[in-house]
Amino acid sequence: MALEDAIAEQLKRIGTLRKEFIDKGATPETAKQVQNLREERVTLLTGSIRRLRRDREAAIARFDKEIAARERELQELQRPTDLDLVRRSGGGEPAKGGKD
Repeated sequence: MALEDAIAEQLKRIGTLRKEFIDKGATPETAKQVQNLREERVTLLTGSIRRLRRDREAAIARFDKEIAARERELQELQRPTDLDLVRRSGGGEPAKGGKD
């Protein structure tokens, strides 16, 4: 069952019990059912929040890893090499987008 379906089902059950609780008068059985539903909902939300936080941290770590890899590649590309004749000969930065 999808999380959204479980939430909708719980809310419907809570609404039904609440209406029964108010309209027909509360019985100990009804009060216990309402309390059980609240506890189930707390458990469901607690688990959902924990999973979302874990997923968020994993996504952040994945993005940080990708950023670091691209930064390493950028630094490597910006480092002068033996083939960079313009910089080696003191000619400054190579022309960008123009003809030599």
